[in-house]
Amino acid sequence: MHMKCLVATRVQNEEETVRKAYYRLLSNPIQTRIQNGRDRFEAVNRAYEFLCSRSSWASQGPNPDNIVLILRTQSILFHRYSEELHPYKYAGYPQLIKTIQLETADDQLFSKSAPLLAAASELAYHTVHCSALNAEELRRERGLDVLLDAYSRCVSVLSMSSKASDVSVQVCTHITRCFGVAAQFQGCRDKMVEMPQLVKDVCRILYFKHLIRLCAVATECVSALAVDGILQMQLLQAGALWHLLFFMFKYDFTLEEGGVERSEDANQQVNIFSYLSKIFKKHFAPL
Repeated sequence: MHMKCLVATRVQNEEETVRKAYYRLLSNPIQTRIQNGRDRFEAVNRAYEFLCSRSSWASQGPNPDNIVLILRTQSILFHRYSEELHPYKYAGYPQLIKTIQLETADDQLFSKSAPLLAAASELAYHTVHCSALNAEELRRERGLDVLLDAYSRCVSVLSMSSKASDVSVQVCTHITRCFGVAAQFQGCRDKMVEMPQLVKDVCRILYFKHLIRLCAVATECVSALAVDGILQMQLLQAGALWHLLFFMFKYDFTLEEGGVERSEDANQQVNIFSYLSKIFKKHFAPL
């Protein structure tokens, strides 16, 4: 028992020493002179605190933070090593789909500290983007239906006060991307024809034009869905064309030619509106 106490004390002292070193670096004025350096350093520090916390690994029952960590680790792997993982089918869809179902049905979804649904939907996107085998497997496992349920719930809470950091916006972004990639495959498009709520939800996102990046992802999804004639008609009936026309007219090409100085945020908006207008002209002009 005495030896265990000594070991525990030594581990605790080592952790405290490392923590103090982190805090000294965090207060270093050099970090504040690097653009976004302090924010990134603080994020790394929080991650370190979590990983070194004995309580985070010793809790009884499933720990949401640990599950989020596992899901995000898989997303990183599929994103960075997509070529290596391309020939293989993802074997975790039953568990992933069940997780999405449970989170969607949770009344406390938007007040949770661990963004489990966001991490799960992000992984769904990366797996489908990695391999056509995964897109078909997700469809066979009824994953598209489950994703649509989560999608509809998150779209329903979007408002003019929503921010990019909100869980609902993050989930909408990941699932929109997932549907956009899945729409490249005929079997998935045939399934989406039977899901009219999907088109309605995608078009509803286009109402919230202050969420520019989410609207950009939704525009790409509309472009992918419009390949199918039936889905194209559903998009027209849902008013997608009018929303996309707004983005095209919002883009002012004279700003680039005139050499007007703009803030970084304004530059990003101009670039995104330019990108959206190009998508519109390429895919929707014939409509």
